[in-house]
Amino acid sequence: MTLSVRSVAIPKEHGAWGYVLEPFVLVLVIAFSLDGMYLLFAAFLFFLAHRPVRLAFSLQTNSENRLLAIGIAIIYIFSGLVILFIIMPWLPLKAMLLFGTGLLIMLFYLVFDIYKKKRSLLGEQIVPIALAFMAINVPVIGNWPDERLIALYFLLLARPVSTTFYINAKIRLEKGLDYSAKMVYLSHLIALFYVIVAALLGWIPYSPVLAMFILFYRAVKGIWISAGRKHVAIKKIGMMEFVYGIAFVIITAVGYLCDL
Repeated sequence: MTLSVRSVAIPKEHGAWGYVLEPFVLVLVIAFSLDGMYLLFAAFLFFLAHRPVRLAFSLQTNSENRLLAIGIAIIYIFSGLVILFIIMPWLPLKAMLLFGTGLLIMLFYLVFDIYKKKRSLLGEQIVPIALAFMAINVPVIGNWPDERLIALYFLLLARPVSTTFYINAKIRLEKGLDYSAKMVYLSHLIALFYVIVAALLGWIPYSPVLAMFILFYRAVKGIWISAGRKHVAIKKIGMMEFVYGIAFVIITAVGYLCDL
C-alpha cells in the first residue's frame, strides 16, 4: 500500500502532540524570546522526523514508501539543523548542552520506536524527559537562576510522567485488562507533594498546586470511582487529556505571569 505524504509526515499519535506542545507552549508564554522560539521550532522538526525515520527502518515498508519516508525525514532533520546553525552563535553554552542532552535522549527513544517497544511504560517516560530538557532552554536563554530552572524542569515532568501512568491504567481498565492503580495514585501524590514543597520554598508559584490537584482528582475519578462503570471510548480519554493539558498550561502560566 502506498502511503500519502501527510500520513508519513504527521504522527498519528494524538497524545504525542500534547506531550510536545504543553511544555513548549508553557515555557514560551512564561519566558518568551525569539531565540527560544527558534530553538523549540527546531526541536519540533526533530520530533516530526521520528515517524518517517521509523517508517524508513521498518521491514514492512515497501521501497516506494521507504523513499518517501527518507525524503521527508531529510527535510525535517536538515531544516532543524539549519535553524540550530543560524542561532547557535547567540545561544549560551548551558542551552546548547541541555538541548544536546534532550536530542540524545530522543535518539534513545527512537530505538524504542523502531523496535516496537514504544508503548512500554519505560519508553513513554523517555519522551517527557527529553522534551523537558529542550523546553527548559527558553528560560535558560532568559537568564533564569538555576534554582528556578531546576524547579521548572521537574514541574514540566510532573504532569506528563504521572499522566502516563494514568493513561496506561485507564486504557487497560476500559479494555478489561489488569492495571496498577497504586502506581497511578503514587505518581500523582509524588507530583502533588513536589509542587506543594517547591511552591512553599518559593521556587515555583502556587498555581501549579491547583493544576496538579485537578489532575490528582481526575486520576482518582477515572480509576477508582469509574471502575466497573460505563465504558469510555479510548478516543474520548485522549480528548479529555488534551483538555486537562490545556488547563494545566493556562493555570501554571497565570501563576508565573501574575506571581500567584
